[in-house]
Amino acid sequence: MKNFKLLVVLFIGLFILQGCNKEDDENLSNTADLIGLWTSTEVEITFLVDGQPYTDNDLAPQFEGQGQTLVFREDNTFTSNEGTADEDKGTWSLNAEGSIITFNSDSGESYEYEILSSSDSQLKIKYEQDITALAAFFGVEVQEEFILEGEVILVK
Repeated sequence: MKNFKLLVVLFIGLFILQGCNKEDDENLSNTADLIGLWTSTEVEITFLVDGQPYTDNDLAPQFEGQGQTLVFREDNTFTSNEGTADEDKGTWSLNAEGSIITFNSDSGESYEYEILSSSDSQLKIKYEQDITALAAFFGVEVQEEFILEGEVILVK
């Protein structure tokens, strides 16, 4: 259950980044643009079971979290907090193209987020994770895979 909660915290914290402006860059050209405190304002979750959309309305709210904070620091460390005492820490990096943010949690888990759009005050990111191992926990019947996809809008 602790790993599940960590997964939720990381997922929500990282999906906070989104930009709505059509003039936004798809890639970040400078890591300095990420430095600071970001807060999630929108989280959109989609589940796929064996490649088909899963529409159980009771499941998505367990993964959505607006108001979660994510702090990017200049020393490439981060802190994520979902508004509770639970906090995640670790390191972050941006690929050379400025299109992927990688988070390496102190817990040993690693997560990648695709940058969909960015500006100086908004970031939109996308995340995908295979959560097939959690299918039984959620009472979902799966033949092959249970995928969680999410888009998060973060504002500075």
